[in-house]
Amino acid sequence: MVTAGPTGPSGSVSQACAEASSSCRARTAPASAPSPPVPSAALGRLAAAATASSSTDTSNTAASQLSQNSPGTRCCRSHRDTSYQSDLQACRTLRGMQDMVAASAGRRPRASLNVRLSKAADDANTSLDGMVADLRDLCRREGFEEIALHIDDGISGAVRDRPGFVAWLDDAREGRADVLVAWHVDRMTREGLNVAALILDVQEGKDPATGQRVREPVRLMDTRGLDSNDGDSFRIRFVLQAEMARSERQRMIDRSRRRVARLREAGRWGGGTPPYGYKPERSTDGKGWRLVVDPDSEARVREIVDRILGGDSMNSICIDFNDRGVPTPSDHYRKQMGKDLLSRRWKTTALIPILRSRTLLGIAEQAGEVIRDAEGMPVKRAEPILTQKEWDRVQVALDAQSRRKTRTAQTSPLLGIVFCHLCGLPMYRVLVGSVARKNRYQYYRCRGKAERLNDCTALSVRADKLMVLVEEMLLAAVGDLEIMESVLIPAKSHHEELRQAEESLADLLRKSAGKPEAIQRIYRAQIESLEHRIVRLSDLPETEERTEFRPTGKTYQEAWREADTEDARRRMLLRAGVRVRAGRADSDGLRAVTLPVWESDNSEFSAVTLAARDGVQAAMFLPRDLAERATGSPSKRIAWRQRSLLPGTLERTL
Repeated sequence: MVTAGPTGPSGSVSQACAEASSSCRARTAPASAPSPPVPSAALGRLAAAATASSSTDTSNTAASQLSQNSPGTRCCRSHRDTSYQSDLQACRTLRGMQDMVAASAGRRPRASLNVRLSKAADDANTSLDGMVADLRDLCRREGFEEIALHIDDGISGAVRDRPGFVAWLDDAREGRADVLVAWHVDRMTREGLNVAALILDVQEGKDPATGQRVREPVRLMDTRGLDSNDGDSFRIRFVLQAEMARSERQRMIDRSRRRVARLREAGRWGGGTPPYGYKPERSTDGKGWRLVVDPDSEARVREIVDRILGGDSMNSICIDFNDRGVPTPSDHYRKQMGKDLLSRRWKTTALIPILRSRTLLGIAEQAGEVIRDAEGMPVKRAEPILTQKEWDRVQVALDAQSRRKTRTAQTSPLLGIVFCHLCGLPMYRVLVGSVARKNRYQYYRCRGKAERLNDCTALSVRADKLMVLVEEMLLAAVGDLEIMESVLIPAKSHHEELRQAEESLADLLRKSAGKPEAIQRIYRAQIESLEHRIVRLSDLPETEERTEFRPTGKTYQEAWREADTEDARRRMLLRAGVRVRAGRADSDGLRAVTLPVWESDNSEFSAVTLAARDGVQAAMFLPRDLAERATGSPSKRIAWRQRSLLPGTLERTL
């Protein structure tokens, strides 16, 4: 290895460059002074000094020496004498001298290339292959060696941490590249001055925190004539083009937003990821796209809604979906589009917006706000997945879950089913015992006593013993009855339209209150249209909705045996309308029953079975019309069929 020093190769380079720089200063003297001849001999000695050793370390040291000792650097940077520039083309700037030293030492300047292909419709009609070809043509003309090609395909220019862009800059930061080449400034960034400053710091070798130079500068070029060797004019041109790219991006965003708003107001789909439960489909009239129900994701929405209404927590649904490998909404859409899946997991934070959105009603929304037409009514964009009544029930269930103070991944099997035998408040499951002694047990505890809501003195009940008792009581009472599925027959009325019109009117009145007269005039036409609509709908006749029960072909006993999870059995109990009052019992048998409440407070329910066993006493309540639903016989509302009940139980006629 050759050590560079004052008498070594780098010293010769410094001396030769000083001679060339002195001639350069003479050339920039006032116009009255005669111009000296072109210092070709000085340039020859500069090249000879650079080639005196083949060591890369020597050439790098020489380049460093140039940056520190070359007196011709600054005057060359502003030199614009055409005749002189033809011979000193490579020596216009410090970087030009370094390029010439590298070339003279047998190494071509190393170039790192960057290409960004945007999917924006308003971008120039360029292809990825075409841009890459332009970059490589530039490298051939300038004599650069391509060391890397970094591509960002389909990523916005407003994203500054694009993988290709970051790697491109790192090539300069870490000394792998002497030249950074891009197709155009708007391919580098569309953030304007913010990112332009970052690129300039890298190009000039500066620390962005201190502004001090910490590494050798690199050359920055594009295929449209931008070149950092052009001195101050380069900076002005670069910054202006960066700001123009930012401005154009904002115009594209504004145009896109106006286009999407027009499409939404017309009930059409403007693009992007569709709401969960729907998919885009080309309109039959050939005018753009529309949303239609997607059978796969609609089935998932239906399952989620049924489980929420059945009492499942959102967390338990997410855990179940993740265990089953159900694709998240984003992965479901990416799969439909043929893209690689992100393998994201279901979370309650993603589930809540789906259930809260009115898109399930087929209504168009923007940033959570309902889009309204010229008459002030919500814009219908697709067929509804849920009815308004179903959607309202879901909101009530979500509100109830949000008020819970404690949530667990696995819902208690009797949550919302078992109540305290003394005060009537709900009981919840707790874990009691020692882990070390392996004697931990689950108990149901009265909420009123635990949270001191009243003076209840009820003792906790063993969860496993209560569950066994509830199962035996249920199957003994209704095990051979067929499960009937409730089907809602919608009313033939305009009640829902009237309600929507009234809500829309209240919303417009709220928005227009206190606004200037010019804005009030815009709202006034919608308000008057809604008032006429409300009057017209109020005069139309109405018929009430009804519920029919249809057979499922399966008895309660069969369904109970098939439901092998606690959540499934809990949903079954809730759908059947089962209510249980439970407490501690001193002994077994009916004599141990001390339940003070025999008749339920609710006229729709009646106690059908009492039992006491293993220190637990309970009364089971069932809907009065459960037998009628199962048999279709009104007489079953009056008396239950006699059957052999459990030892220590008492049957009561309804």
